Amino acid sequence: MEMLELYIDRKLSLNITHDVLIKAAGNSSVSELLMEFLLKHAKNIAITDETFQSAAAAGKHELLLTLSHHCGTDEVSSKWTDIAKLHDAVAQRAWYFEYLIPRYDTNFDGPDADIALIRDLLSQHFPFDLADGNGSTPLALAAKAGNELIVKSLLDAGADPDSRDQRGRSPLFNAASGGHYGVAIALLEKGVERDIMDSKGEGIAERARERARKRAHMRGFRILAGYDKEGR
Repeated sequence: MEMLELYIDRKLSLNITHDVLIKAAGNSSVSELLMEFLLKHAKNIAITDETFQSAAAAGKHELLLTLSHHCGTDEVSSKWTDIAKLHDAVAQRAWYFEYLIPRYDTNFDGPDADIALIRDLLSQHFPFDLADGNGSTPLALAAKAGNELIVKSLLDAGADPDSRDQRGRSPLFNAASGGHYGVAIALLEKGVERDIMDSKGEGIAERARERARKRAHMRGFRILAGYDKEGR
């Protein structure tokens, strides 16, 4: 932050564009203080719904308030807070499934309140299928963690099963490479693509198969290799 202030003091040019603000809003490492700095030095840049959407999709409640203050109001629209709440609930469940359960070898299923909140939010039919700063949608986060219950809830609500993050990875890639058999099957039943290319022109299916093979997740490997949903 001090370096940026020094940059300004020396009257060096900062090209803070609309796109810069959108990307900053969705970046988990950008604090409210840094966003205030960017907003202060942005020249004639209006805060649009895209900026709010970027912050909401990353679950950044405080940043939503910062943006609202800049627009002259203390209130954050419920459509943005609902999106942020959904991201937080899915991300919290993802943490249980991806880190807590494997580390402690437990069947702990996380707070039931999170599931209830997710289902309640999805029933409100707001635009929930939004990507965070890494390009990951709630479905991608849930698939990576292997949370079959949330994956099915998101799919039933209309989440895009073929969405891809900034590295070109789809929910199926995340599920298969993590050995999450039930999630992979749920996605395949939605007709997701297996043979697609990422942003570098690499075959995602092949990479996922190799990753599943190395981790000894053979059912995931066999599914992506073209076997049926029983892995045969």
